[in-house]
Amino acid sequence: MLHASIDMQTDTSHPRGCLVALSGTVRAPGDDEAAVRRMTAARRAADRAGIRQCVVRGIAAGELPEDIHVDGFTSMIHSFLPGISTQVCDDTPAGTLHAAADALLAGWNRPERVP
Repeated sequence: MLHASIDMQTDTSHPRGCLVALSGTVRAPGDDEAAVRRMTAARRAADRAGIRQCVVRGIAAGELPEDIHVDGFTSMIHSFLPGISTQVCDDTPAGTLHAAADALLAGWNRPERVP
């Protein structure tokens, strides 16, 4: 998911930035923007729920330690995902972002846990 997002967002045919990620960094205070805030918050919540399901499956498959903090690991991955958009807007190269994703997920397939 992270690598696919990096590929998509660094493709020159793709618009720079992500509405969900970027709208989360600029919170309009007025009542007129309340619907937009609710929509983007709901999208982020859905993304977190999907990532959490992946983490739970990773634990069940033995790819992650059983004692991992599920919500903490989920939050780490989710926090990285919208950050990709900001990094792309700042001209961070795709290779650097892929290396960052690999570092973030280094514990996912630990050799001692792979059957």
